[in-house]
Amino acid sequence: MLAVLWRGGDTVPKIARFVLVGGGLAGLFFTLSLGAVWLRLTQIWVTPVVYAITCVVGYTLQRGWTFRAQHAHRRSLPRYLVVQVGCAMFSAAIAGGSLAMFGGQALYRTAFTTVAASVVSLLASLFWIFPASRQHVPDGPDQTEPPADP
Repeated sequence: MLAVLWRGGDTVPKIARFVLVGGGLAGLFFTLSLGAVWLRLTQIWVTPVVYAITCVVGYTLQRGWTFRAQHAHRRSLPRYLVVQVGCAMFSAAIAGGSLAMFGGQALYRTAFTTVAASVVSLLASLFWIFPASRQHVPDGPDQTEPPADP
């Protein structure tokens, strides 16, 4: 698993950017989720909305800064959306299910949900959405298409 991370010369800066963006997104998710709890909104319903906001910010930063826009949108955007929809449903389930674990302690429920969703998103981003082996894939025709006739 770690060998995949060490492909190419940009590995350490990429990991640092990923951690910074991921930490910022986790903080955004946590803050918005906790704010919703303080507003007495039902966490199981508001969590997917908060996740959607975080998703838009996340794709923009991950593709544009963390991975330096080297992955084609036609491949990375659908994968990112699939993972994030799955993580949103996972987050809602965790938020609702963690009530039994943490009772009425919203801070612990929110922290648990944030960490769980962040780990799933990190692994999917590294190994499926923006894999190191798929860098430098341009937007446009697939590489397997024959050149157009002049």
